[in-house]
Amino acid sequence: MAITKIHAIKSTLSKAIEYIENPDKTDGQLLVSGYNTEPQMAALDFEMTATLARKVRHSNSKRPQNLAYHLIQSFSPDDDVTPEQAHELGRKLAAEFTGGRFEYVVATHVDKGHIHNHIMINAVSFYDYKKLHTVPYRTARTIRGISDRLCAEADLSVIESPMQLGRQYADYIKKRKQTSTKPKLRRRLNFCLDHATDYAQFKQMALELGVQIKDSGKYVSYRCEGADQVVRDNKLADTDKYTVNGIKERLEQNQIDHARLKELIQTVAGKAENFEAFEQDLAEAGASIHVNRRTGAVSWILKDDDTRIPEAALGAAFSMDAIRKAIRTQNFSFAQAADELHVRDLYDAQVKTVPNVPDTIVRLSAAQILRVSTDGLLVRVHDRTGAEARVMIDAMHVNANKDGTVDIAIGSQFQYDLVDVDKQHSELRGGEIIKQLELENGVKPQRIQLESSMIKSMSLRGVTVTLPQQGIERVFIPAEYIRLDRAANTCTALIYDNWNYSYVPTAESDAKQERRNITGKALVGHLAQPATQRQELDTSLHGRIAYVEKKAKLANVKHLAATLMQMNRVGANTAKDFLPQLQTVRAEIREVQCQIQSMTEKTKQYALAARALQTCQSYRVIWQQYDKQPKILKSSYMARHKTELDAYAHALDVLDQLGVHPEVVPEKVLTLIQDREKQIKAMAARLDALQNQERDLLSMKATVENIQNTKNKESKHDYTL
Repeated sequence: MAITKIHAIKSTLSKAIEYIENPDKTDGQLLVSGYNTEPQMAALDFEMTATLARKVRHSNSKRPQNLAYHLIQSFSPDDDVTPEQAHELGRKLAAEFTGGRFEYVVATHVDKGHIHNHIMINAVSFYDYKKLHTVPYRTARTIRGISDRLCAEADLSVIESPMQLGRQYADYIKKRKQTSTKPKLRRRLNFCLDHATDYAQFKQMALELGVQIKDSGKYVSYRCEGADQVVRDNKLADTDKYTVNGIKERLEQNQIDHARLKELIQTVAGKAENFEAFEQDLAEAGASIHVNRRTGAVSWILKDDDTRIPEAALGAAFSMDAIRKAIRTQNFSFAQAADELHVRDLYDAQVKTVPNVPDTIVRLSAAQILRVSTDGLLVRVHDRTGAEARVMIDAMHVNANKDGTVDIAIGSQFQYDLVDVDKQHSELRGGEIIKQLELENGVKPQRIQLESSMIKSMSLRGVTVTLPQQGIERVFIPAEYIRLDRAANTCTALIYDNWNYSYVPTAESDAKQERRNITGKALVGHLAQPATQRQELDTSLHGRIAYVEKKAKLANVKHLAATLMQMNRVGANTAKDFLPQLQTVRAEIREVQCQIQSMTEKTKQYALAARALQTCQSYRVIWQQYDKQPKILKSSYMARHKTELDAYAHALDVLDQLGVHPEVVPEKVLTLIQDREKQIKAMAARLDALQNQERDLLSMKATVENIQNTKNKESKHDYTL
């Protein structure tokens, strides 16, 4: 098995890269490689990419930025892994985690009792100049999942049977109960870090949210209300976010950002004729307004570095209502009132509690388990397109039962990393994985007969159920899980205990009526109320079922008409006649996919050219001065500026290989990259249209097959008679 860790590099990047590339640790640097960078030039290449990103984003922000992320992958001494194999696994881990859009260096150290990889990843993408987005512990969990899967596929730590894992989930839950305060602490501290501008205010806000802070100078310890456990700052995140220095650095930057944003708002508002013009001018000036669809919370976004500032953090004088009033009355004083920030109310309204423990137990079949290792199970699933994929389930989320069955725990609200046979990554919510696994395994749903009073509406798409007495305004059940019987006058819902159902609460139970989730088991409990005794036929339900059946017949007729028209256009008489057209569409799909891939790779080359041009532009003067030095002074000048001169020479080599003249202005290449990105988006839209066309043709082909099968059965029946 392999253990993974990740942390941010905020300074001395060159020293960090120099350390991981140490020849004494990497077999004379034979176990060092780079992606879109020469390892020895990585620090400068990372810097040039960051410089280009600031140009593209028109950023003048002095906010301290992460320079890189240092990922460590340590293999167990028990693993029979060679240095070369470990290095290749490190390269695969970096490639899959970054998606090929960030430069990185992989160095394999063999100087200790266990082989381990050091991977240095640029914090900014060379491809689209976006930052590498990380979330404490969630990012680490994603990295570990990729690493565990790669190790399992490489037959490292592979074991014969899931039975050897035992009942790890039960042990995990016991341990988790002891550490469940950490997610709660992070949510509350993040809220304070978003709103506060000095350390005293931060501590006071935390106290109002039930978090006691003890600052000993070297460490900060936190205690959350209702918890006996004290958590040290460096145990809350894989960065220095919650340390004294990390907090104070963030709060100092908050002061700068808040002052800058307030000045920007005042300047733009003073020239705006109305609020719509204010929003447009503000966007051009480098800021925008974002409204959370779920909570309605308003935030300001500074576009140069994606800084997000909550509306409440600026005070009541800079609220949306105050700005609208100022523009309407032409009074732009923005006098700051001594308004009180109701911390607890704001927190409760804006912060959503997300489950952090897998909450659903699903039984696996043997066919769904592809591989077993000490790290967990490699499970066969399907991605959103229906293509076969794999997902790694952590060993701590596995229970091997005494009867030989295997259960896994899945977080219905978690996002899981999937990889298909082509090594393409995608994400899928845990609830969708639960559905897939249970449908494949033939799990039986509960059949609940719906009363007419429970049915808010019926359509071809499904049935909307309302249960106001249980606080449910509406919950939708798709048509594929509804059975209508007009003769019996019944509407039956198929509900699966482990599935999640999204519902809108009643106004009485939730004034904002934000969507919530309810398990199928709980929903069944609400639906399976004692049926009311019907004295007579429920004509309302009878009529609604008849209406839906009529709509279904009409939809079938329309679909059949469209099928017949398509058959007429292409001269098709049977289902097989659709095959040539399907082959044509599929060939075009493959062609567009290849074009997208080709243009993406070409865009990466343009991005490399832009970085090399930026390097030439930055160090051309040093090179020219070196060239002018007398011969006797060249060696001393070279010694003083070796790094810059080597970078300039390397950039010239890159440009020569790419066929780009070194005098080209980097901004021209950046414009070309943006144009290519627009073309890629257009091709992606074309690909979606072709895939929709393929689905329509498959549907029509299936319709004709059904008609043919029906005719064949009738013909056989007549013959027998």
